[in-house]
Amino acid sequence: MAGLFSMVLHSHLPFCLGKGKWPFGEEWLMEITLDTYLPLLKSFLELKEEKVDFKVQLGITPVLMEQLKSAYFQDEFLKYLDSKETLLFKDQESFQEKPEYINLANLYLDELLYYKKLFLQINGDLVKSFSQLQKEGYLEILTSAATHGYLPLFSNNLSIMSQIMTGCEV
Repeated sequence: MAGLFSMVLHSHLPFCLGKGKWPFGEEWLMEITLDTYLPLLKSFLELKEEKVDFKVQLGITPVLMEQLKSAYFQDEFLKYLDSKETLLFKDQESFQEKPEYINLANLYLDELLYYKKLFLQINGDLVKSFSQLQKEGYLEILTSAATHGYLPLFSNNLSIMSQIMTGCEV
């Protein structure tokens, strides 16, 4: 019996821009962009380059999409990358006597510089990059209610319809 496999990834993050830095706030978005969204984009682009005909569904909630598209986020993310780069250079200096640590610091620095270069190549627009992959038939981007609310818990139909209509507009 033949079967089908569907790869569906879901992503969401509450609105956090301008809500402070660490341990919560916008640092969440910076970390997840560096550790998840850029590596995901890198993997998709590598598969495309290798001519792998992959099909993935990627859910991006409207509240997350708005944050990723924000010029404020793009500027702050570059500052975040610069601060990480500075810390890695300091690690390299402080680990001169420990080759196993310096190798690790070098690995992380190379990875960081790669993702910084990728972010600059796409002009900081992850959403547009994922959208392009959708246009080329590799991704299907899914959405949700505007604020990612659990619709059965909403008290009236007007609230539900507003969430759905706003989610589709984004």
